[in-house]
This record gives sequence, structure tokens and C-alpha cells, in this order.
Amino acid sequence: MKFVAETTPSERLRIFLENFIDIYKGGGNVLDYLKAKSDQFFSEKERLYTLYSESMQIIAEIYLALFIVAPLFFLIVLVVFSMIGSSTLALYRIFITLFCQVGALIVLWLAYSSTAHESRSIGKFETETEEILARTSERPPAFRFRKLRRGFNKI
Repeated sequence: MKFVAETTPSERLRIFLENFIDIYKGGGNVLDYLKAKSDQFFSEKERLYTLYSESMQIIAEIYLALFIVAPLFFLIVLVVFSMIGSSTLALYRIFITLFCQVGALIVLWLAYSSTAHESRSIGKFETETEEILARTSERPPAFRFRKLRRGFNKI
């Protein structure tokens, strides 16, 4: 665990493992530590999900106001103007067609960019490995493909 704590790219995992090692070596209660850390991580995730949900609600309200209510309002106004004698309805159709599509893409990009994404790249770091060959049983060290194939063939 110490090796993992020293080589991990995650700061949170490193701190967790170092504290876990200290609790274990110090003779502390490991179960209490794990329960406390579990509660801490759960409350952090719950807080982040609440914040995410609230931000998505705000984005949904903006979308509703800009791309559903506002075009309907302007359509009603322009229909009244066309009854009076103005001919701006054709220009309104072009504007709404472009505005709704581009605006919807912007709102989708905004919603996507506001979500928390974990990094997909692990990063480069070199590790040194050492093979330790020790016999633990009388059988030769090998993985048996034949037994595995027989098990799959039975299925």
C-alpha cells in the first residue's frame, strides 16, 4: 500500500492510503477510520451532486425562457403586427429557425462543460518492477487454458 500511495497520481488516494497506513501501524481502529472516511466521501459526493442538480435546473430554466417562452411571445406580437398590416413574419421565421438551433447547441455545450469529468489520461510515470519467484505449492506455476476452455465449452 505504501508503494501505491507513493506512486498514485491521485492526491486524495495518496492521503487516504497514508492515513490508513498510519492508523494500521499505530494500532488504531481501522473500521472506525474506514467508516469515517466513507461518510466523508459520501457527504462530499452528495454535496457535489446537489450543486450539479441545482446548476442543471438553472440551465433548464434559461433554456425554457429563451427558446420556448420568448419565441412564442414574439410570435404572438408579430401575428398581431401582421394583422395590423406589417409583413415581418417571414424574417421572424428565419431568425427563429437559426436562433433556436444555435442557441440549443450553446445550451448543450454549457450543460456539458459544467459537468465534472474525470481525466481520462493517467499520465506518464515509470515504475520499477522486480519479479519474485517463490514456490507456494507443488504444482508448476502455470495457468491452465484447457480447464478454462472446457468450462466455456460446457456453457
